[in-house]
Amino acid sequence: MNPVDALSDVESRLHTACLTDAVQKGDGPRGFFSTWPAYRHTWWDSGNELSKLTEADIARRLISAPRFVPTGRQIDECLPTLALMDGIPSAERDVVYLRAHQLWYGFRGGWRRIGRDLGVSHSVAISRHYNITLYAFERSLRRSQMCSGQPSKISRVGLKRAS
Repeated sequence: MNPVDALSDVESRLHTACLTDAVQKGDGPRGFFSTWPAYRHTWWDSGNELSKLTEADIARRLISAPRFVPTGRQIDECLPTLALMDGIPSAERDVVYLRAHQLWYGFRGGWRRIGRDLGVSHSVAISRHYNITLYAFERSLRRSQMCSGQPSKISRVGLKRAS
């Protein structure tokens, strides 16, 4: 496999894991629960949503990006993939989460918006994302080496094959 393709594969796995982690519901505090019935917050909770939509609302919903719904395989791969980012501070990990959401939901602004959200320049956001992806790629290589017992033929410098 081409090293650049392998790096982009790790990047897409990280983005999918971040989206999967974001849409999974948390357990909430243990031992506390509500006995109140579910409250209808807005008008479309009544069940006849389509009858109250205008044509402009329907068109806007068709144009917007679909909600991310992970498959069973993506849920199974989520935790091992996120474990590749262990050891990276959560403030730096946020760049991967923001980029994944931006790519999936089509938010505007590109790297400049991500940098502004993190309080850094866009070039720092790009380099953090690349370094985290490279770090996760190296950890996945080490993990595959430990499982197979074979040495890697890919060097870190420029992602070129070692001779």
